[in-house]
Amino acid sequence: MGGNESEEEDTDILDQVVDKTPMTKRRIIAEENAKKVKKLGPLATSFTIFKGFVCTGILYMPKDFINGGWLFSAICVILSLILTLYCAGLLLECRAKFGGSFPDIG
Repeated sequence: MGGNESEEEDTDILDQVVDKTPMTKRRIIAEENAKKVKKLGPLATSFTIFKGFVCTGILYMPKDFINGGWLFSAICVILSLILTLYCAGLLLECRAKFGGSFPDIG
């Protein structure tokens, strides 16, 4: 099951951390492990954001509409949409101006 590649990579990492301090060893191992992590593509990222914002809201929305009233709740949802789009636009402007990823901007 591909154990040979993993063992070779582990020996490469171990060769890098020989004669290093414990903190440096942890940092090097963490960096090497971070390189192995598969990044999400644009479609997967969009779907993840959709799940985080929309799906959790849908679970609570029916009860919130009943408690808050139909008109007030509809207005709040639209205002929330506008605010979210505005903030996303600001994030995109910051990314275009300064570069980097979104966690770096945050």
